[in-house]
Amino acid sequence: MRKSLFVAGILSLNLLAQAEEVLKLDKVQFTATKSEREEKETPASTATITKEELKFERGFNLSESLSEVSGVNAETKNGGYDVRLIIRGGGLNAPYGIRQINVLLDGVPITDPDGLTRLDFVNPQLIDQIEIVKGPSSTLYGANAIGGVVNFITKPVWTVQGLKLKAGFGNNNTQLYNLLYGNNYKGKLFYYVDITRRSTDSWREWNEFKSTQASFKIGYLFDDKSSIETYFNYSKADLQLPNSLTKQQFDTDPSKQYKENVWINNGRYSEIYFFNTKYQNQLTDSFTIKPIFYIQKWSHYHPVTGFINDGGAKVFGTDFITELKHSLFGISSTLISGFQIQHDKYDADKYTYGNVMCSTGPCNPRPNIDVIKYTLSDQKGRLAETNHNKILKYGFYAQETLKPTKNLLIDIGLRWDAVKFDLNQQNYIDYNYSLTNARYITSNSNTQINRTFRFISPKIGFSYAVAPTTNIYASFSAGFQTPQWSQLTVNPNLKNTKAYQYEIGTKTVKSDEYSFNTAFFFIDSRDEITQVLDGSRTSFANAGKVNKKGVEVDGRFKVYDGLYIGGSYTYSDFIYKEYIEVKRVGSSFRAYDRSNNRMEYIPKHKYTLYAYYFHPSGFKAKIDTNTWGQYYTNAANTGKYKGYEFLTNLFLGYEKKNLELGFSVYNLTDKKYAVEVKEDSSTPYVPGAPRTWFVYGSYKF
Repeated sequence: MRKSLFVAGILSLNLLAQAEEVLKLDKVQFTATKSEREEKETPASTATITKEELKFERGFNLSESLSEVSGVNAETKNGGYDVRLIIRGGGLNAPYGIRQINVLLDGVPITDPDGLTRLDFVNPQLIDQIEIVKGPSSTLYGANAIGGVVNFITKPVWTVQGLKLKAGFGNNNTQLYNLLYGNNYKGKLFYYVDITRRSTDSWREWNEFKSTQASFKIGYLFDDKSSIETYFNYSKADLQLPNSLTKQQFDTDPSKQYKENVWINNGRYSEIYFFNTKYQNQLTDSFTIKPIFYIQKWSHYHPVTGFINDGGAKVFGTDFITELKHSLFGISSTLISGFQIQHDKYDADKYTYGNVMCSTGPCNPRPNIDVIKYTLSDQKGRLAETNHNKILKYGFYAQETLKPTKNLLIDIGLRWDAVKFDLNQQNYIDYNYSLTNARYITSNSNTQINRTFRFISPKIGFSYAVAPTTNIYASFSAGFQTPQWSQLTVNPNLKNTKAYQYEIGTKTVKSDEYSFNTAFFFIDSRDEITQVLDGSRTSFANAGKVNKKGVEVDGRFKVYDGLYIGGSYTYSDFIYKEYIEVKRVGSSFRAYDRSNNRMEYIPKHKYTLYAYYFHPSGFKAKIDTNTWGQYYTNAANTGKYKGYEFLTNLFLGYEKKNLELGFSVYNLTDKKYAVEVKEDSSTPYVPGAPRTWFVYGSYKF
């Protein structure tokens, strides 16, 4: 909860409108410290994307807003709500969803206790600000923040007044409709209702997307410097997931599904209920409590390679935050402390595909008998597996901030965490991926696993103002990542991944004139979890060390009134220091030493250039271009993909009083490129979207 909640109830709408006329460079962030602080004073590499910047996006997919940040690799493989998110290499090995990055919604964790995040219920139309903390961040956020933290902040309930309607349309029958209505009662009780519908037929076969979301937020301001805020969201999202392609298929027609790829009916069809309530009370002039409680209930029908997952989970948790302003050894200090508890009860069944093309024609394939040529639909068949899992995550943390002098700030933090897995899996049917003639095979095994992972996460950092506009900082932080529950059922002996980051940098901001930030980091990552081919199924193993060195630069400059230019640059030198990769060669397995090879997929160079323009008449425009350098397509470093250069997007808009209009074109030059190339796969190419356009209008009554 932000301090602005207590400033006369709400800021006047007049002031808000004036604030939106300029692209603010002085930014305040909550996520990095769990307490509001100027971003410039934070001894860590952070990024804040404001609502003014978000207005240059169509608001259809969250990757639109993240791709310009240095150190962040954000793409969408499938459109809709799908986002491939990597921060400083964290999240690279996620087959779907987001992993190794702790994701928050209004400061509330939406990442599962074992580290998986789904974004199907995060509504881009409601996002008011995005805050990013790069690198290991377990001191305040615990397990599964080894890559960093991303906090999606929705519109404050205290500022939404009146009715706003929005409608948009684009090629491929892309549609967006949004209704937002807010009001208050006597300046004490505030609420808003939001209904959003997004859909597209997509430019690819088997890639339709439709989502219906309804949100209700209510807040109350008490007379005693306290407040309570409650948020409820319902989402129903259906997303078809097309196959990746061979090189020939990519070159011929990347929009098609090809039957040779067998599993051509993947998808995720989800229904989610999300509730949270946050209370803030300044009990004394120096002591504030900020408890959070949340519940998430989700179910999905999820056809993937080989099987169809049908189930869901109930996740509930709390984060009890306290803030104490005091004096330590005569030094002005602030202590942030608290505890977190998160529990996940997951019950799901796994089925075979029930409608496939067999050698003899369409069939419900019989284990050990029918050879599968390709799927005909996402209809489920025979029960293959049941899962009944419980995962408990809890931790205690404290971070002291000292200010010995006016210019010097020091953060010292420590956290203890435990993540407990109680897994029960019964397997009836398996799939032998190594067979030339693909078929299901009978199986009868029961796996029961009880493992607890513990870790202590220290942090220390300092920030020093060398000038009124410039701070330098240095920090050390730690993070850890537990295995996913699905990885543990295959290899119960997996260790958790540990990462230790050393970082120095500078942050320069002068009003709305310019900003310039640099970061130099080194990450020592140990026991990375990697895939290993193990007979008929994929296994997992810990793979030694990875050293990550990088440089990140972000800058933005005001050329003259209304015109800003800027960009970001990322240099990534990520090396496997100790890595033995096990691969199938014919009918046997062979171990290869990949030590001192470069990490695949991550380009050495990535940069973005952009320009914004605001005119007093209400006209605004933005053009940005992204370049993703070449990268290795496997851990052996025997193949490369050229990446892409100057992938350009254009936005034109008009905003005056209550009317807002926008027109955007993505991939302006219709460049043909791949979002990902992974050479160890039989279908290594994931194609990027061609030129797409979108136009919208909104009016506030």
